[in-house]
Amino acid sequence: MTHENGVPSEINRLTGDCIIYIFIIVAIGDFRWNRFNLDKIAIHGVTRSEVEHAIRFARPPFPRPHKKGTYYVLGRGNSNRKLQIIYCLDEDETYYVIHAMPVR
Repeated sequence: MTHENGVPSEINRLTGDCIIYIFIIVAIGDFRWNRFNLDKIAIHGVTRSEVEHAIRFARPPFPRPHKKGTYYVLGRGNSNRKLQIIYCLDEDETYYVIHAMPVR
């Protein structure tokens, strides 16, 4: 397999003058859930799966730094409703959700 400019020749042949979009998937660590943060998001009618989905599929400019080592995400959960989420990262890169509620 010959490489041209670091790109396999098969890709060069298939793409020609086409634009190639490369999506980088960032591995997201585990989430740490406990009674406190589960109860807190439940007050706002948000589920754990919605929050995890919104964080995993956040689009730029999110996540963005927030206050005191936390991060802010404005994104869509797996139910497609818009959510605002604040979380922090533990030392082991575990996501700990502090706040999540629908955007009205």
